[in-house]
Amino acid sequence: MAKNNKNNNMQSEQQANQQFNAEFAEETAGTANATANGANAKAAARQKQQNNK
Repeated sequence: MAKNNKNNNMQSEQQANQQFNAEFAEETAGTANATANGANAKAAARQKQQNNK
């Protein structure tokens, strides 16, 4: 019985870790996209300045 409880607790902990990792990966991807969008906006602004010279 105690062994089953230990196994169940380990499974629950693994599931919690997987959930955390999935959410963290999602947030990281969102940050990467925002960073890329900012870089693209800067590049577009620089290009526009070049075109206006």
